[in-house]
Amino acid sequence: MKRYGMTVAAVLVAAFLAGCGPTTFIISKDNRAYYLGRKSDRLHEMLCKSGDLEAILSETIMPEELKKE
Repeated sequence: MKRYGMTVAAVLVAAFLAGCGPTTFIISKDNRAYYLGRKSDRLHEMLCKSGDLEAILSETIMPEELKKE
C-alpha cells in the first residue's frame, strides 16, 4: 500500500511540474533577452529586421508554407 501511495504522489508531482512549463521561451542576443511569444518591437527588430529569422528558418526542417507565416 505504501508503494502505491508513493507512485500516486510521483505521478501527481510529475503532472504538476509538466503543467508549470512556460508557453514562451527566451531568445537572447547581444546580452539582451526577450520572450518569444510576446509582442515586442525590439524582438521584431532583433529577429526580422536584422535577418536573423531568415537565417534560422533556412536551417530548420519545416514546411515552406509555415516559414512564410
